[in-house]
Amino acid sequence: MKRLIVCASCLIVSIQLSAQTITPTATIIPGGGKGASISTNKKKKTAIPETIINKFNEDFPGNSNINWKAEDNNYVVTYTDSKTNMDNIIVYDKEGKVIRKENEVK
Repeated sequence: MKRLIVCASCLIVSIQLSAQTITPTATIIPGGGKGASISTNKKKKTAIPETIINKFNEDFPGNSNINWKAEDNNYVVTYTDSKTNMDNIIVYDKEGKVIRKENEVK
């Protein structure tokens, strides 16, 4: 009887897990170089200006896991600091000025 209950429970759990799917709403193409952009399901592509990418690379060289996205009239970069191994976020306006910084805290 116990064996039957355990088998039925495993079957139900496996059915539920296989039924879950993830549908992406946006695909972010990592930045840090030429052509950094974000593409959405609406086939709209917003390119990150090369001047902003270059400013980030000059101010924060040698980082990893760099991802860019366009938000309204601003550009948001998330990255992992190579010195602290902590995640950071910087928001640039369209002129390339930093308007907000967020740092992960230990």
